[in-house]
Amino acid sequence: ADQAGPMRAGRIPFEGEPGKSRKHALLGRLLFLLVCAVAALVVLQGTVFRLKTVYVLGNNTKSPQEIAMLSGLVKGMNIFAINEKGVREKLSADHTVEFISMQKDYPSTIYLYISERSSVAAMQWLGIQYLLDAQGLVMEESNALVLPQGLPVVTGFQVTGILVGQRLEVETQQQLSNYVSIMSELALQLCGDEISELNLSDSDNLYLVTVDGI
Repeated sequence: ADQAGPMRAGRIPFEGEPGKSRKHALLGRLLFLLVCAVAALVVLQGTVFRLKTVYVLGNNTKSPQEIAMLSGLVKGMNIFAINEKGVREKLSADHTVEFISMQKDYPSTIYLYISERSSVAAMQWLGIQYLLDAQGLVMEESNALVLPQGLPVVTGFQVTGILVGQRLEVETQQQLSNYVSIMSELALQLCGDEISELNLSDSDNLYLVTVDGI
């Protein structure tokens, strides 16, 4: 039988080792770049992406500063942390302001689109005078005995609930729908100040009375 020669001690190289080294080096560079990107983002958020300017569009009687204050927006806030839902909730605390939308203009500007509700009609209920907007929202109440000039008086509402800052509650939704439709048309025709009374007691027989008694 053949006799094997003596085995020589030595290291057998593995073919995959150089590739693994390159992969480790590449992974290390990617990790370093990721850390740098995160650090840069943190720095940018802390310095660049900070609220500097708020533009308000749609205001009539309230100043932009008042609207910005109501919205809770403060100079220096992180613009990424500002969300539309939060701004809407804060503005809803003032029932005279209706939030429409919000737009971010990076890195540091926000546009607020709003509209201001206004009183378009008056009504009396249980000795109290109320002012309503075009959607039937109760704007204010008072004990005044003299009806406001230039606003039609609404009669015939079958009221079940009335609270300032909330929409008027009535027995039949049809009454409120009629009110909204008529006030919208009066505004469209620019003749709201020519009407002295709007009677809604009978949805099949609505009538208006002009300031001249017609």
